[in-house]
Amino acid sequence: MCISPSFGDTLYTSSNIASQVYVGQTVSVTPSFVCIVGNKNTDYEVDFRLFEFNEQGKIKQRRETLRFQQKGGIHNFSFPSNQTPLEVGKKYLWQVAIRQSPDVWMIQRAEFRVVEIPIHLGQPPIQKTEQAEHYAENRLWYDALMTSLSSTHQGELNPQVSNFIKSLVESEHLDTSEGVDAKIITRRNNTLIKLAEYYK
Repeated sequence: MCISPSFGDTLYTSSNIASQVYVGQTVSVTPSFVCIVGNKNTDYEVDFRLFEFNEQGKIKQRRETLRFQQKGGIHNFSFPSNQTPLEVGKKYLWQVAIRQSPDVWMIQRAEFRVVEIPIHLGQPPIQKTEQAEHYAENRLWYDALMTSLSSTHQGELNPQVSNFIKSLVESEHLDTSEGVDAKIITRRNNTLIKLAEYYK
């Protein structure tokens, strides 16, 4: 499970549930995107953009920017209905910007790749908790988290989901051969645990 570090402001934080040091994976061609936005009692202006990498590694924005008002908390952003589905094997980048003041935007970005669903995951279990665990076991963190959050109210976690997120953090083992920065992952995990505690 990967979450980018918060901005360090106790009143204003924004974190993407995604990787800052290696590329996340999802089996969904129309994935939802999860963002944790600071103070639950504050309204924010949110700017959402989705980009696609070409064969040369350069990125191009897909369709227009989405901009809307959103209260703080944990939020699921559905795949834009005006966009064509993503392609298996391709890498993408999504960006969320939160307006902090009239002239200042706080920005977080995360890369992910769409992959083929493993054969043994083709028939998902009836229980969402079991399905989320199977996704997590296969390092499909986007899918595991979205399955868990699908049973919650927008902007908050329940104790069961909070505990599941913490268990994902505890079960992750770093492999230095993957080029993962342990300090960044540790900081990310600590942030995620605090957020899970805050929203339970």
